[in-house]
Amino acid sequence: MKQILFRAKQRGTGDWVEGVPIQHSDGDWQIHGGFSNAGFLAVIHPETVCQYTGLTDKNDKKIFEGDILSAHLDDEHPEDTTYVQITWNGFSWCTRESTEDDVISESDCNTFEVCGNIFDNPELIGNEMRI
Repeated sequence: MKQILFRAKQRGTGDWVEGVPIQHSDGDWQIHGGFSNAGFLAVIHPETVCQYTGLTDKNDKKIFEGDILSAHLDDEHPEDTTYVQITWNGFSWCTRESTEDDVISESDCNTFEVCGNIFDNPELIGNEMRI
């Protein structure tokens, strides 16, 4: 069974919280997490909502939309690091390097590791986004 999960940055603290995003009639967004009596509601920045892909990296860390993955793909040049961004192309989860989208594969998951995301580490992919 596929786990449907999201994460977003909490307003005020900037911490990442996981759960299900909810938009209220007043326009505020919250994320509901915990799914028990000890669950929580956190006010979030809606532009940071990222869906879990259902995949994990080589270290078994969850991969979310907007994550940046890194790997050393060239044995002859171990100092070179390849960075890719996780995106949704409307049909499947993809890795994006520069402007090219490739459907993420099991091999990618076993090779790459999450090293950041487009909100906290935009410089890894040449972006200036900061929340």
